[in-house]
Amino acid sequence: MAVERISSLSSVVGGDRSDAMMAGIIHAEIRREVPNFSLADAFSLQLARKLGGIVVTGDPDFKDVKEADFLE
Repeated sequence: MAVERISSLSSVVGGDRSDAMMAGIIHAEIRREVPNFSLADAFSLQLARKLGGIVVTGDPDFKDVKEADFLE
């Protein structure tokens, strides 16, 4: 099943205060160009950057984000 496969390739990580603060900065910067970019999107992006990973998403708000693998 797809859920088990995705789970086996994924990990759950938590952020700290500095990640939350950086997410706020990312949020403000990206919202200048992408009005619907949410704070949750920014937090996901911050953690991906911190861990050297990528955000795998179909969310069009990530279409031009270099740390995102956009699924169409």
